[in-house]
Amino acid sequence: MPIEVTPTLNIAYEAGGPSNGFPVILLHGWPDDVRTYDRVVPILNAAGFSTVVPYLRGFGDTSFVSKEAMRSGEIVAMAQDAIDLADALNLGKFAVIGHDWGARIAYALAIVIPQRISGIVTLSVGWQPGELPTPNLKQAHAYWYQWFMTTKRGRQVVRNNGKAFARTQWENWSPLGWFSDEEFERTAKSFEKSGLARNYLPFL
Repeated sequence: MPIEVTPTLNIAYEAGGPSNGFPVILLHGWPDDVRTYDRVVPILNAAGFSTVVPYLRGFGDTSFVSKEAMRSGEIVAMAQDAIDLADALNLGKFAVIGHDWGARIAYALAIVIPQRISGIVTLSVGWQPGELPTPNLKQAHAYWYQWFMTTKRGRQVVRNNGKAFARTQWENWSPLGWFSDEEFERTAKSFEKSGLARNYLPFL
């Protein structure tokens, strides 16, 4: 797997498609990894696009260049990561596909470097400028983990048992039966690389 060194990260990524194809960066969400796009990438490559699918900071083999670097999970930080990767790969103009966190990163890229973004496709997270509204009760129930992780005990659970926590998220957020045990295990490897404080919640 190639790794590109940027000012902040050693970014691990998967690349495919024709070398002269128009580039598309595909950004995954949380808790997930590059396996999100296993069924999408072959279609894009067959259509002549060149694809780059990076592991976001805190996932897989992507790591910080310096131990002193600030661990931030903010979208603007991850948008800068995407820009740094595009620069390192000498990508001029490119398209972006983003899911979940990746969707928010795509929105940020379209705002910050519109001259370089040919188009974006986003899944799961809609564009929502301004203050977030108070969710309805059903949605608030689905957001339980956000409150949970702000507590000391919640953070400890996520640090110590992140794989089980991720499994719970997968099961709670999607219809029953949408993934197999094997599919989850393939992705869960990204959460087990070198400790949850780095791999799962970069800002903990």
